[in-house]
Amino acid sequence: MRISNIHIENFKGIEQGNFEFDPFFNVIIGENGKGKSSILDAVSIGMGTFLMNTTAYFGLKGARSRPLLKGEIRKNVISDDNIEYSNVILSGVFCVENIDECISWKREQQIGSNNLTVRDAFQLKKYGKYLLEKLTTEQNLPLIAYHTTGRLWGQIYEKAKVKPIEYERVGSRLDGYYACLDPRSIEQKFLNWFKTYEDSILKFNKDKALYTAFKNAITSMISEWDDIHFHWGLDDLLGRNSEGKWIPFRDFSDGYKGIISLTADLAYRAIKLNPHLGERAVLDTDGIVLIDEIDMHLHPNWQLNIVSDLKRTFPKVQFIVTTHSPFVVQSLRSEEVVNLDGNKPNENPFTKSIEEIAKDEMEVSYVPRSAKFKEYQGIAEEYFDLIEQGKKSKDDVKTAELKDKLDELELLFNDDPVYVALMKAERKSE
Repeated sequence: MRISNIHIENFKGIEQGNFEFDPFFNVIIGENGKGKSSILDAVSIGMGTFLMNTTAYFGLKGARSRPLLKGEIRKNVISDDNIEYSNVILSGVFCVENIDECISWKREQQIGSNNLTVRDAFQLKKYGKYLLEKLTTEQNLPLIAYHTTGRLWGQIYEKAKVKPIEYERVGSRLDGYYACLDPRSIEQKFLNWFKTYEDSILKFNKDKALYTAFKNAITSMISEWDDIHFHWGLDDLLGRNSEGKWIPFRDFSDGYKGIISLTADLAYRAIKLNPHLGERAVLDTDGIVLIDEIDMHLHPNWQLNIVSDLKRTFPKVQFIVTTHSPFVVQSLRSEEVVNLDGNKPNENPFTKSIEEIAKDEMEVSYVPRSAKFKEYQGIAEEYFDLIEQGKKSKDDVKTAELKDKLDELELLFNDDPVYVALMKAERKSE
């Protein structure tokens, strides 16, 4: 299941816009206030429409569709005493692998109401019902998830008081949709599942296929880990690093926690939705995942690799994410960029420097040069000035001194073979 495009009218800060998506990875960029998060919220409403029958037919607690909030209706402020609310319209197209045609849908908010109509989204609801009727078969269910910027700080617990990690009760495949559009994290859910599954393997020799699928997803995203394990004494997930040390999940930085929680959540949902896929449950589950500010708390090295890591770990999932990071943008192909400040780039961003990305793709008006660049610029100017002096000099001793100085300057540019070749060519023209 993938979303092909979405049309948005009068939703949050977006008056009107049409947005098309790559089938696999999309990174939305643009200045603050341009509507990056608004696009994700609009897509999540479409995804929530698919879930409507999940709640209605099975009463599945937590698998709620995404409502329209009053604060999301675009307001036209005429004066202090006169505010007019606009009519919200959201429409788009979802495409699925197992049916011949894509599914068009439209939801509209009636003036004076906070609700969105569903009459023009009947086919999308119908497809959701069709999948529900296939629960006892090996029909794949699509993964759906929305990770907002609140994923690190908001946690969902069954009670107000934080509970220890418990054993998971036997549930349904539909547990994979629990709180999938909730802005908070469900860290406790995947930890409960992992604790229960690992215990069943140790005590009852349970098949390891799904357990292996989960572990492979984590170690694929965290390259310095080669294994994970649940520690009953610490009541926490542990990862083993390249030095053979086991490190508790709670001891990691926000950047590490964010990536681990994101990966574990998606892997857990894929496994719950499609357990019949066994060890390939994560690799062969398709669906749509939204992530706001994918670069949040990540070191630039991780920002540069996060897209390729997600593609490798979840190869059939369509991702729609937002970012402010030029390092994330630099890792992309041109068709993966949704630029709210302008058109798609003519060249693949991965062929450009960070400075070019910041200036050309992210429209940063002033990109200061580094101190090293300015130093090299001064040396280059000196170099070419010396060449000019050599051309004019009739003194053999001075000419020899100039050549020695030029040799010294060339050594400073050894890490740039193209520039060294240019310098040597210029010298030959003396």
